[in-house]
Parts: sequence; structure tokens; C-alpha cells
Amino acid sequence: MSATPHDALFKSTFEQPDIARSQLELVLPADVRAHLDLATLEVHPGSFRDAELQQTHTDLLYAVRTRHGEQAFVYVVFEHQSSFDATMPLRMLRYMVGVWERWQRQHQGAKTLPIVLPVLLHHGNGKWKAAPELASMLEGSAELL
Repeated sequence: MSATPHDALFKSTFEQPDIARSQLELVLPADVRAHLDLATLEVHPGSFRDAELQQTHTDLLYAVRTRHGEQAFVYVVFEHQSSFDATMPLRMLRYMVGVWERWQRQHQGAKTLPIVLPVLLHHGNGKWKAAPELASMLEGSAELL
């Protein structure tokens, strides 16, 4: 499948580790950044987005080491539409599971999984207005969540 103009711009920019590193330093919370060695950031091949969302989302996966030398991933999804998707937490969880499933196939016998930090970037006006937590999508009383 050919890349859209959005894909091409996003990927040509964020596949450059220095640019990706500088942007992640801006968007990741300070306490999360403190645990990551962003100098080890490298682009990891593969995409985990839904086939039906090819035109509205582009994704990149980065491998990074924690300050303790452990493997971690930063999964960045760039939203090309300006509307807010209330189902994004579930979609991000699906993408994260895809990262872990591929990791398990490549590391047969591993008993633990690396951390995957999901990051959503969007180009809409203002802040993202949909709740980022999966709990926001669950029906039921707050006591059960």
C-alpha cells in the first residue's frame, strides 16, 4: 500500500532519532522521562495500526532502554484527523498487545514483557478531548472500576 502524504511527512520526520527524541522529551511526563535513556532510542520496524484506519493514523515504534538497562518500547500513534475518538484507549491497547505478541514470537520462552508506553499525537485544534484511560469506556459503577 502506498503511503499517504500524512504518512510520508510523519515518518520522514519521526524516523530521525534526534527529532523523535526531542519531541518525546516534550510530550512524555518528567517522571517517565527520568526512567528512560532516550539516548538509546532507535526506530523499530513494523506497524500495528488497523487496516481500516490507514488514512487517519500513522504509527511508529521505538525501542529504548530504561535507566536500569531494561528493554522498553515507546509506541507513537499520530492522528491525522482533527475529531476526537472516544474509542482510542481500546485501540491503543490493541496496538500494545500487537507489540507484545510480536515481541513474544521473537523472544520465545520469555516470561516477562517489556514496558510499552503509548503516545498519541494529533494535529487538531486544542488538546485531545477524549478521555485517555480505558476505564472511561467501561460501563458500570465506579466502585467496580
